[in-house]
Amino acid sequence: MEQETRKPKLLLVEDAIEFRNNLEIVLRKTFDIHTAGDLETSLNLLEKNHYDIVSTDGHIPKSPDSCAESYLGNTVARKAKEKGIYVIGLSAEPQKLYEPNITLGKASLNLMDYITLLQIHAEKNKWDTHTNLSYLSFHK
Repeated sequence: MEQETRKPKLLLVEDAIEFRNNLEIVLRKTFDIHTAGDLETSLNLLEKNHYDIVSTDGHIPKSPDSCAESYLGNTVARKAKEKGIYVIGLSAEPQKLYEPNITLGKASLNLMDYITLLQIHAEKNKWDTHTNLSYLSFHK
């Protein structure tokens, strides 16, 4: 009897719609993916679902009909960390993100490295905070 494997569950929080949609297309082959473009939606999803990993932008709007605000993504990161979820933070100023497991600077973001990072974790099914990815990381 073949055992069915579960796809890791990913919450992708990104307010740039086109970027978010393109990432979703690429990542849904590997992940059971949910997306959010604002704080309100992402907190609602975090409350109702269990995720293996959360990837959040630093600057996101408070609600779907508002403008992006500085570091509301930190609220998403804090909530995810409280639940023991592995967090990847994306920001133009990654040093200002709230203690994600890994931070990536958007200014120098290599999209293939980001996707590979997520897929490596999916293949291992191991959300390890000690993974050595210093070439991608800006740890505090």
